[in-house]
Amino acid sequence: MCYDIIEEKGTEQELFSFLLSGEACCYSGKDDMDKLFLQRFDEMMKSMNTSLPAKVEYRIVRNGETCDELADRICLVNQKHYCRNQREMIGNWCFFKTWASANLTCNLSLDDIQNVYDLNTFRGWERLYGFLHEKLLCLVKSSSLKMSGIDISNLDTIKNLLYIGLKPFEERMEEENVCRRYGDIACLLYVNLGEIEETIFSYRVERRHMKLWKTQESRLFDIAIRNMMKKYPAQMFTNLQDIDDHNYCQSVEEVRNLDYFTMTSHDWGANGAATIFYPGMMEEIYEKFGPFFAVFTSDREVNIHSAARFDYDVIRRILRDTDRAFPQGKLSDTIFLYVPHKGLVPFQAA
Repeated sequence: MCYDIIEEKGTEQELFSFLLSGEACCYSGKDDMDKLFLQRFDEMMKSMNTSLPAKVEYRIVRNGETCDELADRICLVNQKHYCRNQREMIGNWCFFKTWASANLTCNLSLDDIQNVYDLNTFRGWERLYGFLHEKLLCLVKSSSLKMSGIDISNLDTIKNLLYIGLKPFEERMEEENVCRRYGDIACLLYVNLGEIEETIFSYRVERRHMKLWKTQESRLFDIAIRNMMKKYPAQMFTNLQDIDDHNYCQSVEEVRNLDYFTMTSHDWGANGAATIFYPGMMEEIYEKFGPFFAVFTSDREVNIHSAARFDYDVIRRILRDTDRAFPQGKLSDTIFLYVPHKGLVPFQAA
């Protein structure tokens, strides 16, 4: 199925350019051209919903506008696009939500949508429909195991979808889920149901599944971590500008003479903090970088500080400042010290 609205080429160009421009924020949707495009976009979404397994709703949030709670939750994934203190967006975004299960959301940049729309042809709406339909079908299918069609009872069918995720530890996690605990951090096992841009939709593995799979917990974690190593290779950077410039280091050797660096996954992707648990990673850092502290400021990154060249009180102050700036995004309040043959242990200053 294809939703294709054909109007005069110049009119469509003008409408879409206006929607994506900074000037559109000043009109707050009152301009006739803006309203006309949004009306067409809404018609396209209604048509698309007839072919999706569950309904998807959307909301456009422009540069400088304040997010509501729904948009706020997904914005936590894109910290560099969101002013937390003012709760304002940086850039223009379209938020999509499905009611199939747990009110899952995803967001897409309107700049990306503009590229797909392709102003130089008359097939802009057709291209846009295909692009969004693929993403939103993934969103709906990822909303539950039933929607995904994944057979959770068969380990062979899901083992390549296993990955680990880090969350703030809660007591019930060890009872209900396959979990490894590191101080106030829980390392949990997930099944990847689908991905859209920087968002991973997943199902948390429960202990009852161990009986179905008849395997050891250690084997599951080993499979999950090796899956992540292939899909989300570890990278290092030293400042936020490196992220924007895609200026990453690929090995510890490149950062061995620094006082600190940050570890993440490909392009500051999801679950970047878990990269420190890749096989041999801590040992390599210790060998080439020396004794180190690890600070988990979010699930996307872990900051590595040289124990020999950095003051503990300074690290604690940095962690407090990070907590104030990103209170909803922090992963742990603990400063960890790597101890050979023991791994990461919570550190207490004398």
